Amino acid sequence: MQILDILKKLRGGLAALGTRRLAVLALAGLFVFVAVGASGYLLSRPQREVLYSGLDQEDVTRIGTVLSDAGMDFDVSVTGDAVSVANGVGAKARMILARKGLPRSDSAGYELFDKLGSLGLTTFMQQVTKVRALEGELARTIQQIDGVRAARVHLAMRNEASFRSAGEKPTASVVIRADRNTAKLAANAIRHLVAAAIPGLSTSQVAVMSAEGILLTSNDDSMSAAPEKLISLEREVAADIEARISKTIAPYLGLGQFTVSVSAKLNADRRQINETEFDPASKVERSTRTIKESGEAENASGADAISVEQNVPVEESPKANGDNSREKKDRKEELTNYEINSKSVSTTSEGYGIDHLSVAIVVNREQIIKMLGDGASEEAVEKKVLEIGRLSSSAAGLAKDRGDVIEVSAVAFAPEMDPLTEIGDRSVMEVLNGYLGNIINATALIVVSLLVLLLGFRPALRMILNERSLSSITDEAQLLPGNGTVRAIGDLTTPIGAHASEIPLTMDPHSEVEQTDPIVDSLIRGAAHDPKDRLIKIVEIDPDRAVQVLKQWLNEPQGRAA
Repeated sequence: MQILDILKKLRGGLAALGTRRLAVLALAGLFVFVAVGASGYLLSRPQREVLYSGLDQEDVTRIGTVLSDAGMDFDVSVTGDAVSVANGVGAKARMILARKGLPRSDSAGYELFDKLGSLGLTTFMQQVTKVRALEGELARTIQQIDGVRAARVHLAMRNEASFRSAGEKPTASVVIRADRNTAKLAANAIRHLVAAAIPGLSTSQVAVMSAEGILLTSNDDSMSAAPEKLISLEREVAADIEARISKTIAPYLGLGQFTVSVSAKLNADRRQINETEFDPASKVERSTRTIKESGEAENASGADAISVEQNVPVEESPKANGDNSREKKDRKEELTNYEINSKSVSTTSEGYGIDHLSVAIVVNREQIIKMLGDGASEEAVEKKVLEIGRLSSSAAGLAKDRGDVIEVSAVAFAPEMDPLTEIGDRSVMEVLNGYLGNIINATALIVVSLLVLLLGFRPALRMILNERSLSSITDEAQLLPGNGTVRAIGDLTTPIGAHASEIPLTMDPHSEVEQTDPIVDSLIRGAAHDPKDRLIKIVEIDPDRAVQVLKQWLNEPQGRAA
């Protein structure tokens, strides 16, 4: 029942206010609601800083996707060409976007000619703009390759207007940001793409390098790049072997229970081998040559034999017989020519060969014991280690004749810090510092709400109550005798006579009446019906106005007195 009475009184009070007062009260309430809501939204909304502006729609979409994946809140401008983030996270957001190669729209393509005015344009400016436009368009095309996040192209064009340009050749350099595997695979394609886009440019004059400073492709005749290529190739081979070994023993031991290290020594010397093979079984007689020779010779001599005795004048010695010789010679020579099949093989090798491989594997001993069970013997552990070595050797493709070496050791791993270690309790100041921004926003919201209530809603309510109080007093004064006037009371009048003029109780609604809102209403409602009490209340409400009324009453002619 009390609730119904309260509702009835509230309804009656609202009905007594009138249409104009209700409209003013509704507007005041709506204004307070909108002001508090708007201030709360603006103050609770985090302040933002512009991340990038002047973007196209594709870059805005890519940036939004990357920031959403990173869990960062962002906002897009009304025009759709600017992205903003909360204060304090702009540097982090730019680093994340830079790793992804964003933004890509740098307005460096053929749209440069749209901004180039024809007034005062020189040939040099046209050539420079053309080179910049080609660089921008090539960079955009390279970025369309899957895996390439960013690209930058630099062109050194031949000056066609110069007499010295006959022997000059255009050159180009490209810097890309991409994954290692993607960069290696796309380097040659990028060289051919750039060479085909520039007249007179050959692929040997295009250098491609990664953002990490690794030369991917260059002139093949450059001897300075050979050692770097060999070192890079050895690293790739070692990484490939490590990946194969890890893939083999990871299901056996589990991730994080072993480490693999591979050292590869390669031979990238250029080799050329020429071989000629003959097939004796396939001989064919081609020609035969036969030579026959015969001869006979005879030699006879009758001279004396030469001796010392010839010079001694002694008696005549007997004559000696002469020498006789005869020679007979026969020779036969036969030469047969055969045709034999032959095969010549020339082998040129420009690849690489593995000279030596060294593999080192360290296994967690506790994991092996855990697999074997408690109380495992040393022999069982060594057997497992040997088994891991055989598997790794097979996966790496080791060869004993090449001198490859593999070492497998089971040791106890050092304890690692648990990444989920509980962090100590934070102090009160640290907690407050974390919520300092929210506290400031909430305090500002409360202050704004109080200001709106004090400076907006309360004056409007005071004006409505004042008008209602004055109207109630005027209506009740009409019920008094004397057509809305009250006789003066003896103790309130000044000694000017026994009869007092009438005091008009209808006051100007535009006059300033200082009173408290709820007290005025309670005084008017709780006042007695005695005219004396009513006059006292009127004086208490507005003394200045009461004095003016009394002065006017004293100055009126005596005929008005009853």
